[in-house]
Amino acid sequence: MPALTAAQSSLYTDVKAKQIGDVITVILRESTSGSSTSDTQLSTSANGGTEGAVASNFLPFEPTFGAEANVNYGSDQRNLANQRQLLEGFISVQVKEVTPSGDLLVEGNRLTEVNGEVHEMSLSGIVRQNDVNSQNQVLSYRIANANISYQKKGGINPKTKDRGLLKKAVLGAVSLGMGAAILLRQLGN
Repeated sequence: MPALTAAQSSLYTDVKAKQIGDVITVILRESTSGSSTSDTQLSTSANGGTEGAVASNFLPFEPTFGAEANVNYGSDQRNLANQRQLLEGFISVQVKEVTPSGDLLVEGNRLTEVNGEVHEMSLSGIVRQNDVNSQNQVLSYRIANANISYQKKGGINPKTKDRGLLKKAVLGAVSLGMGAAILLRQLGN
């Protein structure tokens, strides 16, 4: 059985991280919020037209045809975005260095995968020994020069939205009609 240090064997002393290699549990309590607004106005217009006639010695009448289309598309959008991010949980970090004043430089990361989603969290910063509680825990907002990163990779991709589908369909139909009219006109000549 390994020898216990004086702090570990004492009934009156808390076991707290103080030296290189010791582990501290960080209680994550991070919250940020922000808001933004934007206004967008868009207006497009397309006009098209054609007419033609088919001359024929075989028919007792002369058929004429024509096509005309006007498409106006307008959009007035106002976007208001409020964003709030909250990160709560726990991560264990290891003491990498002890400064001359006794502060602890800590660093740690955690990688989990759930249903194809990979969650990666990393944390580094400086912890004052006085901020470590009797359960060997420190609150994340008590870490100086904290660099906290949380990323999610994989999982379900958000659906993208194709704007202007109706506009594209109408302009496509107008183009097709105009093309047919020109073709019939050329066949008649």
